[in-house]
Amino acid sequence: MKKFIDHFRPSRHIMIKSWFTTTFIVVASLLFISLGSQIFLRNYFLSHALTRAENNTASTAQAFEGALSSITTRFVDICGTTEFKNKFSRIRRCKNEDYTKLNSDLQDTLHDLYVSYSFIRSALITSKTGMVYHRFSEKLFTTTDYTLGNQAESICGITILPAQTSPFLDQQTVIPIAIPLTYMENTTIVIVADSVESSDAILFLLLDAEMVRDFLHTYSNRSLEGSYYLLDSGNLIADASRTNTKLPDSDVFRPLPNRKDALTIEQKDAYLILNRIGNRSLCLANLISMDQLLSSLHTIQSYLYLAILVVLLTITVGTLIASNLITRSLSKLISAVSAIENQTYDSSQILTQSDELGQLSKSLDSMYQTIQQQIEQIKQERQAKYNAEIRLFSEQINPHFLYNTLEYINMEVYSNHNKNASMMIQNLADFMRIGLNFGGELISISKELAHVQAYVNIMNYRFSHKICFTSDIPKELLSYEILKIILQPLVENSIRHGFGLDNSSSYLDVPSIKIEVYRDDPWLYLRVIDNGSGIDIERATQILHTGTDGQKHVGLNNVYQRLVFFYGETVKITFSSIPYYENIVQIRIPFIYPIPDFEEEHH
Repeated sequence: MKKFIDHFRPSRHIMIKSWFTTTFIVVASLLFISLGSQIFLRNYFLSHALTRAENNTASTAQAFEGALSSITTRFVDICGTTEFKNKFSRIRRCKNEDYTKLNSDLQDTLHDLYVSYSFIRSALITSKTGMVYHRFSEKLFTTTDYTLGNQAESICGITILPAQTSPFLDQQTVIPIAIPLTYMENTTIVIVADSVESSDAILFLLLDAEMVRDFLHTYSNRSLEGSYYLLDSGNLIADASRTNTKLPDSDVFRPLPNRKDALTIEQKDAYLILNRIGNRSLCLANLISMDQLLSSLHTIQSYLYLAILVVLLTITVGTLIASNLITRSLSKLISAVSAIENQTYDSSQILTQSDELGQLSKSLDSMYQTIQQQIEQIKQERQAKYNAEIRLFSEQINPHFLYNTLEYINMEVYSNHNKNASMMIQNLADFMRIGLNFGGELISISKELAHVQAYVNIMNYRFSHKICFTSDIPKELLSYEILKIILQPLVENSIRHGFGLDNSSSYLDVPSIKIEVYRDDPWLYLRVIDNGSGIDIERATQILHTGTDGQKHVGLNNVYQRLVFFYGETVKITFSSIPYYENIVQIRIPFIYPIPDFEEEHH
């Protein structure tokens, strides 16, 4: 019996400790009841609210249709007269000198149209002869064209056009109603044309967009209105929403199918309710969010959540004691894992208990120690490989330069040119000292520049001071450290191949070499520029990546390979060449190290 009890003692089995968490069944039951209730109530409230929103949108669309019918009726009353026909016949053939008189005669008609309905902002007539007839109390902001900037094919009969800025000085947002008019000799009135092409003039009634919006919301139930939009064949005519919300994507709007006066489309988190306005392709869209439709459900949900919360709090108090048995050990185990992540782990964090968590802690410690040993071994192997690669490339730097320089110094000494020999020895010492850099791989740009300067000085002694060497480097970059000996091989290529000084070749101008360094985050650019005979870019690119073109050329590939080993594959070397004018070798490396203080380095 004692063995049986010891076997199921909480200190030995996590499953025994988990027994104290059976209250999960109660919680799951509450969640299931809550979820089922919410699904039922949500569907119930959504169905009723959506029906009321559809009725609300339909009544608002009907009210707006009534307003448009009133506007159309007043238009017919005002413009369907013989008097207007006589004026219209003058519009067709009006010349510039007759414009003022005709515009004056049209003032009564334009005024009657303006006051015919409350939200008509302005009325104007455009003619194919380029004339614009408007009320004297309004001034045009800019000249306008025949269709008021709209596409001609979009105007077919009486057409409501997309909202736009008024052409008058007030620059209000207006919704134009375009009515193309034509003159028929055998009729007593002006008639509405089918298209812009068959019209002689276009009457524009400019509806105040703000008043249209207020009109729609006046006839709408505030609790069931979302964002109102006027659409024509699925295209947005006007935004009549109350709030300054972001306009939905165009694919949210859908054209209302033929023979349908109403349609409700479910969106991601909303419903789009469409209602046809009269017998037109125009429709009113009500984009209402799910939250707004379910607003009445929120109160019931609040009481439901409160009841669940009370039950959960009661159960939580009873389970805290039981769960503490497990969480105490789990907290220690989590702390050990966190310490491993932060590299502050030590073996003292092993759990001493004998249950599964204790065994897991010991296994975790053993795994950590093994991984650390493997990581250290990999680091040593990678460092050894890297050092071997760098050493291999460094040893490839052409030793003939050293031999030739020493031989030339010997000749200067033999010829009693002791000053030249001394200066060459000094420059050679600087060249070797900076190049070796006490075994370090990084060197400041100022020292790299001094290394190149020493090399050029030596070459100038050998070739009668023919080379002009300059640099353009911002002061703050001089102390920035880069991989050593990456500029000197490029300068050597300029001298040997660009100027052909080794072969005593002739050249057009004073041989010039310039080094530029600049920063363009996240990159650092180093450029070697000369005015030599030019670069065979295809051949140089082959040497860059393969190390040879059939001859012994290792300098360019050496530089590239060392840069790639050190900085990674983002290193890039490019060439451009205008022979005897400007030949450029450009190196791009990541700008990854902080810039040391310039003054400190040079003091």
